[in-house]
Amino acid sequence: MIMKQELYAAIRRSGRAIIDLGERIYRNPETGFKEYGTARIVTEAFAGLPLTQQKFTDIPGLKLTLDTGRPGPGVAILGELDAVTCPSHADANPETGAVHACGHNIQIAAMYGAAIGLLQSGIIDQLCGRIHFLAVPAEEYIEIAFRKQLINSGTLSFLG
Repeated sequence: MIMKQELYAAIRRSGRAIIDLGERIYRNPETGFKEYGTARIVTEAFAGLPLTQQKFTDIPGLKLTLDTGRPGPGVAILGELDAVTCPSHADANPETGAVHACGHNIQIAAMYGAAIGLLQSGIIDQLCGRIHFLAVPAEEYIEIAFRKQLINSGTLSFLG
């Protein structure tokens, strides 16, 4: 019970930073396989945390790893980078029609909160293995013509 309280307290202390990250992503929506700006925002947010970082090479996204230094399983916490297109939404980007009406900005903020909680609460000393934080592109199945171009160029093998 004490560890859980310490975890919650660490997250609460960073509440403003967590919310700010979600809001920043919300204000900068990008659709699938175009989320380079969003990936940059996530990279900047996580930069101050002691995690090993691996950026994807041909597509936007990144993997951040917390290694406990003890053998054990690997688990992943996932956050999606992409937005949907809904030009009629009040917050849609006027040029692209993209908006985070899907809530992925909140997923990324929650992933950030989980990392902060694990690192700042001291609970990590009680865990083993690795925890991977994955910021992944293109969950929404939209803009198929663009994705087919990526397949034709060899960047992708599948549409999603």
